[in-house]
Amino acid sequence: MSESLYRQALGADWDRLPQTIRQLHEVDGSRVYVGEASVENGVTWLARICRVLMRFPPATDVLPVQVTLHRKGAREYWSRRFGTHRFHSIMSLPADGEQGIVIERFGLLSFRIALPVTEQGLEMPVKRAYCLGIPLPNWLMPRSQTREFVDAQGRFNFDVAVYLPLAALIVRYRGWLEVKI
Repeated sequence: MSESLYRQALGADWDRLPQTIRQLHEVDGSRVYVGEASVENGVTWLARICRVLMRFPPATDVLPVQVTLHRKGAREYWSRRFGTHRFHSIMSLPADGEQGIVIERFGLLSFRIALPVTEQGLEMPVKRAYCLGIPLPNWLMPRSQTREFVDAQGRFNFDVAVYLPLAALIVRYRGWLEVKI
């Protein structure tokens, strides 16, 4: 099978990632990760609507998480389960071949996500958003402060924060994952 999606997207920067992060993104077939997370939700009515549309999980202190990654051809299917709540996305490379970018699709919405590698791991800011393939104007585009890093126990950690354009929180979920044995 060809190189993983993230390896292709990152090119030479792939080798700068910590091994734990590379391992999670080295999808060939299917792999299941388990861990824990907490979820914080924004309180505005628009944030609530966005959470429902994106199928993000409800707020909670700590709950079990399971993430299943499945590669099929040039796409990766991410299925996330936070307690009993599920949401899914599909990852792919951009059609224009731009390096350091992945496309993540949630139903009718898709996002062009940059992948800057840092000393701690990987950041994932949204560069562009689309609905049914049509670019959303910047004033409608959600902002993302998302990062992946390795904790003191050597576990894969995620911190995903998504904001409305005027900085109102939609959702923030953070936690850790390990390969399910």
